[in-house]
Amino acid sequence: MTTTAERTAVPSAVTTPSAIDTPMGALEFTDGYPTPETAEKLRDHLDYLHGVDTFMNTIQGVSLYAMREGFLEAGINDGEVLIYSELMDSHSLFLTANADTVYYISFLNLSDGPLVLETPPDALGLIDDMWFRWITDFGLPGADRGAGGTYLLVGPDYDGPLPEGGCYVRRSRTNHVWMGARSFINENPGMDPGPTVDVIKERLKIYPYAPGGVGIDLQLLLDPVDGGGGIHARVLVDERPADQGHVVGARVADVAAALGQRPVVAGADQQVGRALAAVRTGQAEVADPAEPYVVEEAQSVGRRLEYQRSLRQVVK
Repeated sequence: MTTTAERTAVPSAVTTPSAIDTPMGALEFTDGYPTPETAEKLRDHLDYLHGVDTFMNTIQGVSLYAMREGFLEAGINDGEVLIYSELMDSHSLFLTANADTVYYISFLNLSDGPLVLETPPDALGLIDDMWFRWITDFGLPGADRGAGGTYLLVGPDYDGPLPEGGCYVRRSRTNHVWMGARSFINENPGMDPGPTVDVIKERLKIYPYAPGGVGIDLQLLLDPVDGGGGIHARVLVDERPADQGHVVGARVADVAAALGQRPVVAGADQQVGRALAAVRTGQAEVADPAEPYVVEEAQSVGRRLEYQRSLRQVVK
């Protein structure tokens, strides 16, 4: 008896076509495997996607890092406060600045230990870490409810004693923090910001925390300084960030490695090279890449809920 072998047909829906047209060009496959040219093209596109991903997920840190660089170039050091002693007008280059409040801004360094922040009354302010992540509000939406209060800012590496009362303890995940605030002129005659500026100068204090001790008052700079020129924004590598090991940090490392391993050449590589160069990652060092984005989202939701609760307390 003679038998005939038959080959079972494989449904085309579960096979890889020999060629696919894509926005990045034609991709070719042999028995489901990419050709060497297609594999290289896919690696280039993956580098491009990683570059875009890094840019989009680090722009908040880059912007705050660039702002601090601008302060330093203008001669405003960490721990010094920039007070706008005149009201904003149409010449002020801000996105959402008001023309009837007094603004003051500072960068603080927690590397050497916690800092005490005494805030003035009738303020509306906040403190963020160097990835623009919220640490605390102060003033009307804060724990002091606009009366002025004492906040203790603690860096990521501090493990010493902390007070059990008398101040609001707030922790940062980076060694540097940004403080931005505005105070209201209320019923000042003639919309004069002078009395409000005087209150800020008198009541705003920043000094090192010492258990059972006191510190020194902050030096105040009363007027903004125009440093001139542009600021070269680059990806934030805060002097020793507490948690650069999150997913964004891992992506920064990937793109930094790609930048260091491949030259920018003609043809398709130029697109990849331009995208990676635009990210400007340098040679960022990244710790254990472990923190998931879900933590960031949860913290963002928590921030909004706490702010809403604060507003409800003010209304009461």
